[in-house]
Amino acid sequence: GVLLVIVVCASASVVAAAILVPCYIISPILGCVVEAVMTYQMLATKCLKDESMKVYKAFENNDYSRLFDTAKVKDPARNTRNNE
Repeated sequence: GVLLVIVVCASASVVAAAILVPCYIISPILGCVVEAVMTYQMLATKCLKDESMKVYKAFENNDYSRLFDTAKVKDPARNTRNNE
């Protein structure tokens, strides 16, 4: 387990450095922009994980009203109109 953590962290650091170092050598502004894009991607992934876990927990608890609230979708069971 510990070895896997070390390998994953080291490989992620090497890949990030392989992308960022040449960008900073070319131009500090380019390096900053690429670093900002990479940071944005990491934050977007975390937000996606957080939101998908809300949906997963609603499915897990069979809480369909919360599921519709989480997905921002109208719950057909709460529809007040008569279906004709």
